[in-house]
Amino acid sequence: MNLINLIFPKKCAVCGEFTGDAVFCGVCASKYEQIKREPCRRCGLAHSLCCCKPQRLWGEKQAHCRHLFAFDGETAKALIYKLKRKNLVSLQKFFARELALIIKDELRTGEEYILTYAPRAKKAVREYGFDQAELLARGAAEELSLPMQKLFLRESGENTQQKTLGREEREENASRAFALCRGAEIRGKVIILIDDVTTTGSTAERLCSLSLSAGAKKILFMSIAKA
Repeated sequence: MNLINLIFPKKCAVCGEFTGDAVFCGVCASKYEQIKREPCRRCGLAHSLCCCKPQRLWGEKQAHCRHLFAFDGETAKALIYKLKRKNLVSLQKFFARELALIIKDELRTGEEYILTYAPRAKKAVREYGFDQAELLARGAAEELSLPMQKLFLRESGENTQQKTLGREEREENASRAFALCRGAEIRGKVIILIDDVTTTGSTAERLCSLSLSAGAKKILFMSIAKA
């Protein structure tokens, strides 16, 4: 343990217990590993190995999806709440490393990759002071030594947060809220797109459509949790 952690010991990102220099206490670390091992209801694999797509991407052969755990249960929801609401650098770095591990499984020799993210609504950025998906993407890119670029913008509807909408409203909002950045050069490249939670798949579907229309070869969607 270094001096700074002796003076200002870290607290568990889930329960707030003092941990010294660890992100989680022993109990919450065990709970985290457990939710990663829980089986997907659709394919039966552990969630950290599951490749099931959200329903809106079932027919898209050029889209591939991975996540760490299901957005279900107290531990999972507490982690996502902290990630979205609290600017905890230790938690951001932890999840960036976790995402980097599953991304590494998907990398293939000879492909060109760009790592990017689904931008947060500007209203939420103003309220909380950060974009968690951008920070995760930057951390994962650093871990993997891959280029990271901002490829997508929020347009009209940018101030509407997806979490506040119903299923049909999410689909409509996503279709008009995102646009490809002007001058983005993605033809023939594999886009690795990071988000915190995949719910209906509306955002993933919209960003996939934008990417493929601009000539992307394949889209890898990587999220912390999947509803």
